Amino acid sequence: MSILKILDPSLSELAVVKAASSAVRTEKINADNTLDFSVRIKSGLAGYINETNVIELDGDYFDIAWYRKEQQSDGTLMVSVECEHVSY
Repeated sequence: MSILKILDPSLSELAVVKAASSAVRTEKINADNTLDFSVRIKSGLAGYINETNVIELDGDYFDIAWYRKEQQSDGTLMVSVECEHVSY
């Protein structure tokens, strides 16, 4: 998967997600175009994950539709994010 970028609402780059623990893009013709990923909170990126910021992947933009911060069974703190493609 390519590098994910976190952008503010004016599309200025805030951070780069270099190591998502999981990332899946689902794109169907005339249907869903979504991006789901998880990243460690310790990476410092969790502060940029909110309802107003945007995720960029390969020149496509995604609104953050849902996110949840949680602790894994091994004690790792993660944030899981679900995004929907920005349609113009």
